[in-house]
Amino acid sequence: MNSIQNLFRKHSTLKNILLTFFLFIINFSLFRVLTPRFKELSGGIDIPDITVVFSSTNIYELYTQFGPAARSYYNYIQLVDLFYPLVYCIFFALLITGISKRLSSSKVFNNIYLIPIITAIFDYGENLLFFIMNQVYPAKFGLIAPAGYLFSMGKWIFFTSMIVIALLLLIMMLFYKISGKKLDVIE
Repeated sequence: MNSIQNLFRKHSTLKNILLTFFLFIINFSLFRVLTPRFKELSGGIDIPDITVVFSSTNIYELYTQFGPAARSYYNYIQLVDLFYPLVYCIFFALLITGISKRLSSSKVFNNIYLIPIITAIFDYGENLLFFIMNQVYPAKFGLIAPAGYLFSMGKWIFFTSMIVIALLLLIMMLFYKISGKKLDVIE
C-alpha cells in the first residue's frame, strides 16, 4: 500500500490533477452523449449504472423492458465504462492526496486516497455483473443480480463519500488560504 500512496503523493501536482480532471470531463461527457440514445431505445429507462437504487428482484424485469436494441446498445456504453472508473479513480485520488498532503503532514489523511480506489473496484464489479446479465439474458440471473445490487450500492456509497471528502478538503484548503494560515500551494 505504501508504494501506491507514495505514487499518488508524488504525482499529485496541479498539472496531473488538471490533466486527469480533463480526462474525467471527457469520459463524463461521453456518457451524457451516449445515454440519451439508450433512453430512447429503452422507452425512457436509464442504464442500470446510473440508477442509484434498484432491487435485485426487479433487475430482470428492467432488462426485459430495455428491449433487444437497448440491450445491444448497452454493450457500447459499457466499452466507455471500461475507462470511466479508472479515470475518476486517478483524478480523485490525486485531488484528495494533493490537497490532504498540503493540509497536514500528520498521518490523519494517509489512507484517504483509498476511497477512490475502493469506489472504482465496486464500479468495475458492478460493470462486470451488469455485462454478464446483459449477455445471459433471457436466462435468469440467479445470484448475479443480488451481487450486482451489492456492488452498485457499494459504488454509490463510496462515490458519494469520495465527492464529499473532496469537497470538504477543498473547503478546508480555501479556509486556510482565506484565513492566511501557512499552506503550500498545489504545484
